[in-house]
Amino acid sequence: MKKESWLIILVLFIGIIITPVSESRNNLQMVNERDSIKDEFLMNQISPSVGEKDNKLYESDSGNFKKLLNESNSNLESSPITITIYVDDDNTEGPWDGSLNHPYQYIQDALNVSFNGTVIFVFNGTYYERLSINKSVDLIGESRDQTVIEGIGCGDVVNITADGVSVSGFSIQNNMNYQNCVGIHINSEYTTISKNIITNMSKGIYLYGWSNNIITENIVMNCSYYGILNGKEILPEYPTHNNVISQNIVINTRRGIGHLLSGDGIISGNIVENNVDFGIFLWGSNHNVIESNFVTNITGSDFGIGIYIFDISCYNLIWKNIVDNSNSYGIYIDEGAFNKISENTIINNTIGIKFDISSCFNIINENYIADNLVGIHVSESCHSNRFYHNNLIQFRFNAYDYYSGTHYQNYWNDSYSSGGNYWNDYTGNDNYSGPNQNLNGSDGIGDTPYDILGGTSQDHYPLMDLFQSLDCSVVNVDSGKRFSSIQDAINDINTVDGNTIYVKKGTYHENVIINKSIILLGEDKKTTVITGDYSGDVLSIVADEVTISGFTLQNSGTNGFSDCDSGVDIRSNYNTISGNIIEYNWCGINFYQSQHNKIIGNIISSNDHGFFSFSKVNYNLISRNSIVGNHYYGVYLVNNTNYNTISFNTVQNNNAGITLLDSSNNDISENIIINNNGSAIDLTVLCNYNQISKNIIANNMGSGVELPHSSYNIINENIISNNNGFGLYLYGSLNNTILNNTIENNYFGFVLEGSSRNRIICNKISNNYEYGIYLIPHLTYNSDFNVIYHNNFVENQPNAYDECSNFWDNGYPSGGNYWDDFSGVDNDGDGIGDTPYNISGGNNQDQYPLIFPYGEKLIISIISPKQNYIYFANNQIIPFLVTLVIGKIDIKVDVLAQKGIDRVELYIDNKLKYNDTNSSFNLTWSEISLFRIRHTIKVIAYDSIGKQVSNELKIWKFF
Repeated sequence: MKKESWLIILVLFIGIIITPVSESRNNLQMVNERDSIKDEFLMNQISPSVGEKDNKLYESDSGNFKKLLNESNSNLESSPITITIYVDDDNTEGPWDGSLNHPYQYIQDALNVSFNGTVIFVFNGTYYERLSINKSVDLIGESRDQTVIEGIGCGDVVNITADGVSVSGFSIQNNMNYQNCVGIHINSEYTTISKNIITNMSKGIYLYGWSNNIITENIVMNCSYYGILNGKEILPEYPTHNNVISQNIVINTRRGIGHLLSGDGIISGNIVENNVDFGIFLWGSNHNVIESNFVTNITGSDFGIGIYIFDISCYNLIWKNIVDNSNSYGIYIDEGAFNKISENTIINNTIGIKFDISSCFNIINENYIADNLVGIHVSESCHSNRFYHNNLIQFRFNAYDYYSGTHYQNYWNDSYSSGGNYWNDYTGNDNYSGPNQNLNGSDGIGDTPYDILGGTSQDHYPLMDLFQSLDCSVVNVDSGKRFSSIQDAINDINTVDGNTIYVKKGTYHENVIINKSIILLGEDKKTTVITGDYSGDVLSIVADEVTISGFTLQNSGTNGFSDCDSGVDIRSNYNTISGNIIEYNWCGINFYQSQHNKIIGNIISSNDHGFFSFSKVNYNLISRNSIVGNHYYGVYLVNNTNYNTISFNTVQNNNAGITLLDSSNNDISENIIINNNGSAIDLTVLCNYNQISKNIIANNMGSGVELPHSSYNIINENIISNNNGFGLYLYGSLNNTILNNTIENNYFGFVLEGSSRNRIICNKISNNYEYGIYLIPHLTYNSDFNVIYHNNFVENQPNAYDECSNFWDNGYPSGGNYWDDFSGVDNDGDGIGDTPYNISGGNNQDQYPLIFPYGEKLIISIISPKQNYIYFANNQIIPFLVTLVIGKIDIKVDVLAQKGIDRVELYIDNKLKYNDTNSSFNLTWSEISLFRIRHTIKVIAYDSIGKQVSNELKIWKFF
């Protein structure tokens, strides 16, 4: 009580204490100006600053992802890293971190924290979700019979918007209203959907106008519209290409497989059964292969068509299908031209093959057409079609052809002595031979023509016996001609630019030279093999705009750098190499003075070199390939190889990962580069202006990233972990930017030797065995003028060493780096140490060491009332021994939270007065205090990652 009485008396005589008046005003003005400057500084810290961009870049690093990565890195000698997030609906109580012991309960939670290249494994259970997949992940169910995704309401159960996704092993269903539901909706490229069961949807699998996808080994049933639909039902701006729909079972749908406004696709090996309108439908689609499908029991009365080719669909190959028991037509061609229908079995339909509405210039040969009411029916507007080598054995009539034109007609036989068709109701004899059947001796061809009902057409060379097909496994889809070798098909005079050559599975002993702009498609990349038999190049591409897909290319010659014997040798431009296995060659793919090529989705393994380039190899895309187990380089680009993109590849178990020599302006991004025997990425000599970003670089026996004598490169947002050499090494390199990387658990973290003027900002450098960062000279070249700030140095042995002269902070208030071994204090609470941090090795200091890890700063500032001031009627008066308030007062608080605010709480004498998510607030305290004059104001702030800090102020308050 004595102290309180003393304070009251002191307040009553404030006027006497503050004299003279003019001098007090000057002093007060000076104090207020000083406080104003401090307030301005504080507000600059709280509001968006120059460093905000760096902060956002740093925040893209994921703790969860790195934790999962580290779990798989316990043994450097182990098998390749598997980055896996687990999901189990039985884990209803948590915790949830995606580990095997603590899996997520929901699949979408795992997708939200995943990165490109992540595997998400889902245990058996029923997941009531609608999934959005916007990253290149592998989503794997434990068992497709027992891992169920149950759609909620209408819409897409699984919606894919990222390229390079795979989904397998699920039952995807909707047991509610499924009229507007899609099981899997693909809005991306290079996606694989395999081994799923999809039921009770409007559309089971829907590829909405995208290319280069694979749909295989799924069961799709009970869909009210399409089982599998590829393409848009309206004219797209860019038609889709290169989609593969193979080995699926599609049953009990209205329409089985739809392929709309799409080209260069393969529909192969599917079972399409018990559907209503049609089994397989092509609409406005060209250059496709429909091969080895079993289409049966198409029951509809309006359509009831097994395979329906509609609306100017041209240059398609319909080959080796079985079409059985369609209510109307086995195969129906409506406005289709230049198609080839060959080697199909068409039985037990009402009409076997129907041609309607100007369907012209088609080839129909080597089909077995039996036990239909009518074998082949041709409308009067259809002409210039060629029918030969078919076997026709029908219930009623073998063929109708109403066309009777004089200038154009349909042709019902090949030339002599190839012959026409076999007709089971032909009654002629075979006593003669020759083109005019006037020479003595039989030739297996009837002596008199076979009359086709309906018009004037005839088969001039009817076969006396069933036609037996020859074994010619290479087909020019456009010309209809067949060959026994790939090179013969390419060399044929009728093979021209733009043609598609389809190669049946088997082993072809050839060294193929492609000198025409063709599409070369293999039936199956595992079983369609071209071997060079250890001599020369397997495939040599010298024409522009060639597409190669669906092959195993192996056993080139062994001549090295002089000849570069390769699986694929590219000496031209604008080519696409996709979906192949390229193995056991001196070089998998070799470029020489070639540009604008796309190398996508190949397996390139067990070669001496995966990729090799020499001289002016520019603007190429190398993406989504598996580059594994090559004896020397995974990728080796030399001598002015510029402006190339190397992205989304897995580069693993090679001697060296990706090496560039004298090559600039390349983009190396979002690759997984692991377990290589040498360095992961090496930019050797005069490699300038390249960008290395968002790669996972781990468990390599050499260094993560090396830059000898290379400048102006950007190394950004990489995870560089567990490498046996340097995490990152600059040697004689200038003006590079090293930004926002995680460099951890390497032997050396980051080494600069004779390298100057580099910017090293916003990196996390942690747990490296020898030095977090190490700067030394080399001969006469120092490592000077490097700028190093906003990095987090944690548990390195030691954190830093610098023999040269460098800048270790960004000035005040931006600050320097965070050092986990900094022992200084922060008495003014600005988040910066009050004393410098000394860098060992020389005379360098971080003048403004950060108290909190960069990106995690959480600071509370009580702006008003200020400590050790007198306030009267809410006005700041003068500095004082304590904080003294007379009357009401505004409590003003600002919170700086670099990880975002969760909530802020204000307590007065331990009673909660404020609880909200605002980082700044102003609360007026006007309560009258008669019996208690000493009070405590306490503020507690919580950020988005669970961190909390508090700040409090003790005041004396009257009235």
